Amino acid sequence: MNNILEFNFDYYTMFYNTENSKNLCIPNDYLYLKEQYFFQNNFFEKRESNHLFPTITICLNITSNCNLKCSYCFNKNKRNVSLKFNDAKIFIDKIIENNKKARRFVIDLSGSGEPLLELNLIISIADYALLLSDKLGKEVLVSFICNGTLLSSEIANILQKKKVLFGISLDGLKIFHDKRRVFCDGKGSFDKIMNNFQAIENKMFIGAGMTFVPEDYPPIFDSYLFLNKYFETFSCRVARGEPFCKETFTYVTNEYNKLCDYLIEIIHKEKSLTLLSKIINGDDYFGRYIIKAICDANIDSRCDAGIARFSLGSDKNVYICSASVENERLCLGNIESFVNNMDKTFSSAAQCRNCSYLHICGGECKVILDNNNGKVDKYMCLFKQHLFKLSLKLCGAIYLFSSSLYDELVYIVEKILNRAFGDERLYTLFDSLKGIYSFTELKEIKDTKPLMFEELYKQYIFDVK
Repeated sequence: MNNILEFNFDYYTMFYNTENSKNLCIPNDYLYLKEQYFFQNNFFEKRESNHLFPTITICLNITSNCNLKCSYCFNKNKRNVSLKFNDAKIFIDKIIENNKKARRFVIDLSGSGEPLLELNLIISIADYALLLSDKLGKEVLVSFICNGTLLSSEIANILQKKKVLFGISLDGLKIFHDKRRVFCDGKGSFDKIMNNFQAIENKMFIGAGMTFVPEDYPPIFDSYLFLNKYFETFSCRVARGEPFCKETFTYVTNEYNKLCDYLIEIIHKEKSLTLLSKIINGDDYFGRYIIKAICDANIDSRCDAGIARFSLGSDKNVYICSASVENERLCLGNIESFVNNMDKTFSSAAQCRNCSYLHICGGECKVILDNNNGKVDKYMCLFKQHLFKLSLKLCGAIYLFSSSLYDELVYIVEKILNRAFGDERLYTLFDSLKGIYSFTELKEIKDTKPLMFEELYKQYIFDVK
């Protein structure tokens, strides 16, 4: 069976079917019964690839300016150029008009500059998003990642009142963060960011995003533990386009080995998924593969760039994602007449086409492929494979340790995945209460008065049934 990958761990073996992306955990003492396990778990069932993106992401590059000079930033030519609200509005309206069947819309303001330099524009977009939510009867969420240096408690309160979801770029430990994320005078930004964050009253929904450059030999494991002390959700990602070599690959994979073993240890010890939940709840690189392992993901596209994600640059041109802004090869046209003509499936890299992990990673990033003349970084590819192997190890360990904990993990993952489809209960109740509550009013009730929401749901949905 050439399509079956086998990973042997301490006391169990994980099997992965590359044709349908199903995985199966078998204790090593029962490997002689593996054919029976395969049959009982429908391990060879035929499945279609999943290319559905129910959420449409509208990226607005509201400014190309920034008050930091991060060494790994993809925007090397920062300019004091900002988007006009009217252009943003035209673009938002066009994307929504062309995607009427979408379940929800996210307006992402994380672009090539620091969003909070344009606070008034953010507020105008947030106000417009709330109007659209009521008009469409769907969630239109504004979100962004900022560098945290301009995030005062007053600004945080304003954004939270406008229902804007925002996070902070924080590269873990101070000694590592201040090496790369610096002000224009070269001074580190860690202390300023942490002071600003600590002053915010409501920190519940503020996540942190860590970026690392492999050649720096970053303390990845220790950084995860540090972020866990302060944030309810956080993510760690490799800086876009930064190359690996054999030595850095070995170092980084060992860091993730430590993280995986620690997660297994802490879950066994505390019988809790708290730390793991924080990791998979964001956009963490490892977390992505854990989710895919849990839900048997069988995908045919790495991301939604040019499929369900479109970015408006300050030059009024439309691109496949924020990282591709001002790259004419990845431009879909101007704001008046753009055409979505991107390949909607795998990357075009020759190395990807026969890879056993293709339906797990979905191919290479189109921006990176363009920058690398269509070539895939060998060690980055091996790194992705290693993360998936660790995700299988983690899932197998939880599954064999506690079926109830594993069921809880499946439930958490399903909730995360279902976010892309919008809040089904909210949408259902709104359909029954049109004319009584606006969409934003009903969502406010659900968020701040859950008991009232449950009573309304029971009265207008259960009673009808």
